[in-house]
Amino acid sequence: LTVGVIQAGMSPEQRKPAYNSDITYGTNNEFGFDYLRDNMVFDPFHRVQRGHIYAIIDEVDSILIDEARTPLIISGPVEHSDVESYREMKPVVEQVFRRQTIEVNRLLAEAERLLKSGREKEAAVNIVIAKRGAPKAKKLFKLLQEPFVAKLVDSTELELMKKELGQKEETRLKELEEKYLYFVIDERAHTVDLTEKGREMIRKLLKGEDVFNLPDLSTALHEIDQRTDLLPREKLVEKEKILREYSDKMEKVHAIKQLFKAYSLFQRDVDYVVQNGQVIIVDEFTGRLMHGRRWSDGLHEAVEAKEGVRIQAQTQTLARITIQNYFRMYEKLAGMTGTAATEAAEFWEIYKLDVVTIPTNKPVRRVDFPDIIFKTKKEKYEAVINEIEKWHKQGRPILVGTTSVEVSELLSRLLRRRRIPHEVLNAKHHEREAKIVAKAGQFGAVTIATNMAGRGTDIKLGPGVVKAYEYVHGDKAEEIAELQRQGKRIIGLPESESVLPHIEWLLRKHSVKFKSFNLKEEAKRYGELKSHLTESGSVALVLNASEEQLAELKTLVDKIFEFPQPECAINTKKPRPGITCPMDPKKCIAEGVPCGLYVIGTERHESRRIDNQLRGRSGRQGDPGASRFFLSLEDDLLRLFGSDRVMELMERWGKQDEGPIESKLVTKALETAQKRVEYQNFEIRKRLLEYDDVMNRQREAIYGLRNEILDGKDVKSLILDQYVGEMLDEKLEAYLPKGMPPKDWDLHGLANDLAFTFAADFSFIEGMTDRNEIRKAVRQHIEELYAEREEWFGEEQMREIERRILLATLDTAWREHLYALDQLKETAYLHAYAQKDPLVRYKQESYRLFEELLTRIRDETVRRLFRLRRPEQARLPRRIAERMVAFKPAASAATGQQGGVAQQGARTAGTGGVKVPLTGVPADSITGKGSRRSRGRRRRRKRR
Repeated sequence: LTVGVIQAGMSPEQRKPAYNSDITYGTNNEFGFDYLRDNMVFDPFHRVQRGHIYAIIDEVDSILIDEARTPLIISGPVEHSDVESYREMKPVVEQVFRRQTIEVNRLLAEAERLLKSGREKEAAVNIVIAKRGAPKAKKLFKLLQEPFVAKLVDSTELELMKKELGQKEETRLKELEEKYLYFVIDERAHTVDLTEKGREMIRKLLKGEDVFNLPDLSTALHEIDQRTDLLPREKLVEKEKILREYSDKMEKVHAIKQLFKAYSLFQRDVDYVVQNGQVIIVDEFTGRLMHGRRWSDGLHEAVEAKEGVRIQAQTQTLARITIQNYFRMYEKLAGMTGTAATEAAEFWEIYKLDVVTIPTNKPVRRVDFPDIIFKTKKEKYEAVINEIEKWHKQGRPILVGTTSVEVSELLSRLLRRRRIPHEVLNAKHHEREAKIVAKAGQFGAVTIATNMAGRGTDIKLGPGVVKAYEYVHGDKAEEIAELQRQGKRIIGLPESESVLPHIEWLLRKHSVKFKSFNLKEEAKRYGELKSHLTESGSVALVLNASEEQLAELKTLVDKIFEFPQPECAINTKKPRPGITCPMDPKKCIAEGVPCGLYVIGTERHESRRIDNQLRGRSGRQGDPGASRFFLSLEDDLLRLFGSDRVMELMERWGKQDEGPIESKLVTKALETAQKRVEYQNFEIRKRLLEYDDVMNRQREAIYGLRNEILDGKDVKSLILDQYVGEMLDEKLEAYLPKGMPPKDWDLHGLANDLAFTFAADFSFIEGMTDRNEIRKAVRQHIEELYAEREEWFGEEQMREIERRILLATLDTAWREHLYALDQLKETAYLHAYAQKDPLVRYKQESYRLFEELLTRIRDETVRRLFRLRRPEQARLPRRIAERMVAFKPAASAATGQQGGVAQQGARTAGTGGVKVPLTGVPADSITGKGSRRSRGRRRRRKRR
């Protein structure tokens, strides 16, 4: 079998042979981006993949579920990047944000006063409103620490939401939000909505400009079309004004929306870090920095504006696909992971994959203790530090899992105060990951890690950590020490290389002097071993000795000791003398934490799988270990999704003495909350997939056409027979409708339209009265015009020009179509207010847009081909002429496309291309600059 590997930074020339191997290794992102790049090339030779037959995915739940919502996007710089709206709107949003903070603090201060005076119901209303306006306010957390207050707030919120149920009027909660708040934050849905009060404040700050009052495009454009006092050119000018006003307002509204998200929902050192003047995303599942990746839809620009760093030019989507739809293209799909059982239903429903659980090779000897829950984060972190200090003194290696950079830095500061040596593994120190992980299982090691210490991290336990070595082989070590004092020669035979360091540690503990020999390393080591054994009282630990060598060694020494790998007694059904630890497992657990790596979690993740991944760092390959989660009522999971059961326990706890709760009931209630979140996230992924399936079918159609063109489809026949034929039928029907008398035909209008499309004179039709004759004459003239262009360039080069113009036009139109679909999806939810299914409406509208896309590809391709000029007549600026002669196909579909591929895709050098001379091809037919939206933007920029 031949094997290839795909890595970031490889060129297409290096990727192609790797894909041609029998087995190709790579990351999901690299495979996905290569697929997208293959559908952007202008030469079939530059495609690197060769079909999608069989995929085997490691950590399959991480790829197909956790990352399923994240689309793979190849982007490039937009022709006109309007980052000014973010700078302009930032101070406006900041003022509104500050005003809301003041209002929320006032509501909470009033709530405290009302609680003291016994007016709990009024206080609860205030807290509910404050919670909707600033769910992470510190004063709010303080009030919700009291279980009776938290329960009262939940019941009040439900009551306010039900108040006007079944009637057309708004709920009482909505009325209160509109009265007191400027914007409402929904952490669960991850949205921020402006209230009318907030919109009014923004209007005042913008000195009366009403950016929220968007013109009704369809009505306005229709009214212009109906006006008889305007010439066609004047109508176009009026339409441009309307479209410009709409575009300007939309850009400002979009910037406002994204800035509110940036300020309300995205935290520095949690969701992103700022390094060297750049905002870098932190992967929520691994904790690693995602260099070169940017949030889409202007969100990244909003975060950059918030942090005061340079706002990088906006990008536009050139190609996109979700992980789900990429891997669903494979004929056969399989994967492996240690944490898929909880998601079996989703694997079947989305991918039609069964989940089969394979028994472990060795029993799991890790003890998972019940969660401990505290009222506040402060109490929780204090308890975590105390727990670390207690077990660090006994030499136990400890791994502390955190959910953010911020928390890992906080715990690090607290440990430094206690003078406890430790390592921090997070997005800021990821370059030392291998070194830190290698030491995490050593005696007395303390490691604080974000989600990075999860999948694929194998922490090996150091000497002295597993007590079974001492309990099983301690007597042998004492005997060896005694025999050495008597001058005897001794050999020890550790079972494996992994056992050797533990036996070395044990012998040192008993003051035995020895040497270790691995006979597998070098032949001369055997001679050194025999020489060492000639000394009185010599002790040697020997690895990988052959039977012949052992037979000879037995004649040189007084005694040989075997050191098999001991096993923990926990979950061992049949203890084996000399191997199984003699300690009572119940006693080990009752006295505290069993030996091995101790994993401490500081917060539950939304997904049980992520928690299980953290737990799974301990108890690897049958090693002993333990895990425990320390939680607080202020944790996001409990705050947002905590069940009534947890609140009941908290209320009962509140009547007792201060202190934490440790109960299996709490753990079970938390698992229930996690199941609810997992189900909600599954529904979101499922719904998003339904939306993406619409785009996916359209993508398959466009990429299918593109590949046909690359693989040699007869483009000339497509253009003359299909495209020109369709356009001619449409124009004849528009100007010479069937059934209309010839005297009422608009032959002049038809001649002008044809002249605009085909760049030639068609006035000869104005005296004709037979519809079929007109069609025949026009068709003949078009074919003559095309033959003329073939004569100018030669047949071979004309075929190449056809292919490249069609591909460039298709790519440009597809890019704009993706933008339109994104906008359509953004507003789809509004149909729900009209009692219509948003998905159904999205499907209908996207189909209409797709039909318009195909029409635009057809019309633009024909228009550009017939605007080709005779090469010797093409008097173009030198810069444009040079660009056309040395035309690189990979950069054709959009200005700066190749750079976009390099930056956002897999950070490689792009797709490359063959230089093809295209003398006489107009610039806009290559770059695709004829977009109405981009032309409007250029004109506005010039005026500015």
